[in-house]
Amino acid sequence: MQFTIVKNQDTEHLDELLLDADGFCQPLPAARLQELDYEAFRIWCGRNAVYTFPTLELVEHLRGLINGRRALEVGAGNGHLGRLLGVPMTDSAMQTEPGIAAHYRTIGQAPTNPPADVERIDAEAAVAKYRPQVVLASWLTHKWEPGMTEGNEFGPDERNIIGQVETYIHIGNDRVHSQKPAWVLPHNKAWHPWLVTRAGAPEKNHIAVWGTLLS
Repeated sequence: MQFTIVKNQDTEHLDELLLDADGFCQPLPAARLQELDYEAFRIWCGRNAVYTFPTLELVEHLRGLINGRRALEVGAGNGHLGRLLGVPMTDSAMQTEPGIAAHYRTIGQAPTNPPADVERIDAEAAVAKYRPQVVLASWLTHKWEPGMTEGNEFGPDERNIIGQVETYIHIGNDRVHSQKPAWVLPHNKAWHPWLVTRAGAPEKNHIAVWGTLLS
């Protein structure tokens, strides 16, 4: 997703509100985020490699969906969600590859650089290693297939993940993630006003659940 960043536009004033002392997103009520200028917030997200912001409501909702089960986050990026939920975090670290990182920077986005507590392993290998009951992902880029305009040839086949777990949860946006092959499988999708992402069409933000269909 490309951002148009106004030259010299300052978003550093948002750091104190949105980041904790360690530089990770600090959970806030959705209402507080919705008071911000949305375009400035989106630009801040692009500059800080943030895709889904961990609102207090989102974290609580995910805890309810996990419901004490053994969970794993894949495609965790900087780990803003999994860290708050206390679940293992994994990421392929694809965006640290020099060519990919350079591409992101040319379109005004910071590439994700998983910190030490995010294990660098791809999603399908992580599921095989940890054998979780629940897998959580946010803005996970699916494996590209012929005819698609979205996806990545190195991305995971989410259908394989869904077949191995009780519940797969994906946080995304109808516009950005319209071509996921996993949509052909039975799932439940919900749109919540407290779901805050970097998407240009926030009303299309969703949480989708496969497997054990929880609300």
